[in-house]
Amino acid sequence: MSIELTPDLRSFVDEQVLLGLYPSAEAVVEAAVLRMMDEASAAGVDRELQSRLEESERQIEDGRDMDWNATVADLRSRYKL
Repeated sequence: MSIELTPDLRSFVDEQVLLGLYPSAEAVVEAAVLRMMDEASAAGVDRELQSRLEESERQIEDGRDMDWNATVADLRSRYKL
């Protein structure tokens, strides 16, 4: 694959290599793409968490919440803690 970078981006990539942070321009680009993939994955987790929190809030509003102390007692009894 061949990509074209703007002069500013190319300067940044070259600087990273000159500083010894990466062995090559390709390594800089690879690291950037991997970071983007990690961030996209984390964003998916954040969306899932947000969805679960919203569902929990709806359950509380509908009166479907559980008493914390009763839940802890049930878990302790169930798992003999």
